[in-house]
Amino acid sequence: MATRNTIPSRGTIKIVGLYLLLGFLWILFSDKLLAMLVRDPEVFLRISTYKGWGYVLVTGALLYILIKRHTDRLMEGENWLHIAYDAAEMGTWRHDMTTGMIRFDERARGHYGFDSMEVPYEDVTARIHAEDLSRLEAEMARTAESSNGGRYSISHRVTHPDGNIHWLGVEGRVSYKNIR
Repeated sequence: MATRNTIPSRGTIKIVGLYLLLGFLWILFSDKLLAMLVRDPEVFLRISTYKGWGYVLVTGALLYILIKRHTDRLMEGENWLHIAYDAAEMGTWRHDMTTGMIRFDERARGHYGFDSMEVPYEDVTARIHAEDLSRLEAEMARTAESSNGGRYSISHRVTHPDGNIHWLGVEGRVSYKNIR
């Protein structure tokens, strides 16, 4: 059975780790330095307040830069993925097993011959060629129970509303996200 990925990305761990390290060092050393330089309690309190504001401003700016850089890298990867999908004329879809609905992207919608981007699972299986349906359902059932990471690969025919038959090569992966 596929497992949920519960490990945060390395970028997230780096950002949080850097923030924690800077916070620890700032508190430890800035308080010691301030205590050595300032003896008056009122001045110490006022400078400590400014020091706190400074820390919030500096770490806020640093967090912005780190998160922006991390997000930009993620977006670059997503853009490359879309280029690959376009070059291969691949479509993507998701089956929400709690609602029974399948949500297509534009290309997958066309592959299956639907006008709507979201359709019930039964409408999709009704378009699978009769000779391929039992094989497809058996493969999906096997995948949901297997320890192969939930992956499957199958070719099957789809009958469009105009009666034309199209062959599709489907690579899929069962994912159990947001299941409690």
